[in-house]
Amino acid sequence: NDLGIFIHKNDFLKLHQNKQLYQGVKNYLKEFLDAIKDVIDQTEKDMLRETELLEHIKNNQEIIIYLKNKFDCEFEHINKYRPDIVDSWKYYKGFQSYC
Repeated sequence: NDLGIFIHKNDFLKLHQNKQLYQGVKNYLKEFLDAIKDVIDQTEKDMLRETELLEHIKNNQEIIIYLKNKFDCEFEHINKYRPDIVDSWKYYKGFQSYC
């Protein structure tokens, strides 16, 4: 939610001396940031949710086998030494129920 815009102090002083240019840059940045927010909001709206992804996986045995093999390999160490962490992974548990 936070974004910083940095400008050299001398450049800021020059920009601030020209009120018309300063206001133009300020307006442009506001519109630019609003456009970025719109893109982020739309992207989040269009993203597949965890439950939707699990539902898709549930209906595809080939994906289940592929992911199971990957997860078994990648999570071998953490499963061995910190199973409590793995137990806290809600969506991974959901995936495991399909295996």
